[in-house]
Amino acid sequence: MSQREKYLAIAVGGLLVAMLGFFAYSSWSKKITEAKTEQLNLETAIGDKEARVAAGLQAFQKLQEFRRRSLPADAEVARSQYKAWLLDLAEKQVKLDDPQVSSGSIGRKGDAYQRVTLGVSGEGTLEQLTDLLYRIYTTDFVHHVRSLDVQPIEDSRKLKIQLSLDALVVNGTEASDSLKPQPSALAEQKSLEYFLATILERNLFASANRPPEIVGGSTQRVTVGETMSVSLKAEDEDELDEVTFELGEGSAEGATVDSSGRVRFRTGEVGTYEIIVVASDDGVPSKSSRKTITVVVSERPKVVVTPDPPAPKPKPYFEDAEFAFVTAILEVNGQKQLWLNIRTSGETLKLGEGDEFEVKRLKGIVSRIGQKDIDVTAAGESRRFELGENLAHGEVLPAPADGDPSEPAGSE
Repeated sequence: MSQREKYLAIAVGGLLVAMLGFFAYSSWSKKITEAKTEQLNLETAIGDKEARVAAGLQAFQKLQEFRRRSLPADAEVARSQYKAWLLDLAEKQVKLDDPQVSSGSIGRKGDAYQRVTLGVSGEGTLEQLTDLLYRIYTTDFVHHVRSLDVQPIEDSRKLKIQLSLDALVVNGTEASDSLKPQPSALAEQKSLEYFLATILERNLFASANRPPEIVGGSTQRVTVGETMSVSLKAEDEDELDEVTFELGEGSAEGATVDSSGRVRFRTGEVGTYEIIVVASDDGVPSKSSRKTITVVVSERPKVVVTPDPPAPKPKPYFEDAEFAFVTAILEVNGQKQLWLNIRTSGETLKLGEGDEFEVKRLKGIVSRIGQKDIDVTAAGESRRFELGENLAHGEVLPAPADGDPSEPAGSE
């Protein structure tokens, strides 16, 4: 065999070996792929079965949870107990006006559960409605609100409330003659105050609440120990709002304000004090306003006693004796006597020295009787009258040096 033939034989042999190797590898690779595919199919089947087992376990656990939260097994007992619970909720806890709970109905859903349907109605504020719904949804029964109808009442903050509820009696639930309400997860997540703030800030049944305006007050001035008292008035554009007063933080110690808005303050120290008054309405949501009253306390002024003015000097009223005439001067039993004739009455008064007499408003005393004249003193004033003269005029005499009107100058 030539060299060339040898190379050709080697090449053909190598090609045959390569072909045999390729066919062997292909056969082995196919078997490996088939084995992996079978393994994958088996793993998928196992996963499906495990998922079904897990789903079944989860469904069982959920069923057990529903049974725990279910109404009592006897549907009639469940309806009666659930109705009593709703009535207590509406009447005693939320305090709706005229609360009513209907007898409702009982319906069956196959072998899974029975459904108890009841209705609740009454009148209350938006705050009360929020409270009612919160108490329902935070009680861990298998129940829910099926429908809710709310209508505003004219000229009132209250609403007509009607709601329908479904509660379940899950088959397999233990028999019981009473409800055992427990708080739900919602009660731990959100408080009633959270929902009140959220809902009442969005009052759907009225215009936005406006704050009241405080009228009166401003600066007040008193003295030490004196009580400052001022009445404030709150004006609110929302007619249904009721306004209450309270002191704000930072008010002077000892200050008070009552429900009518009367502010009082008293101190024994001189100074300037501030009283902060807050007026809040009961609108939805509540609004308030503040007013600061400044009180200036000063020392008491010194009391200056002003003496009373002297009493006016009494008037003698000699002019009232126009018709009283000196008609005679006599001596009787050694004593001089004056005859004074009152022409309007015809009466004649016989008077001696020192005698008093009265003619209309003139109240006088005969202080001296001379030979042809007399002196008469009235209201501290002395006059001299001649015989035959009336007492309306006469000569005014100066007061004596010692001030005794009964002895005027020139007396005998």
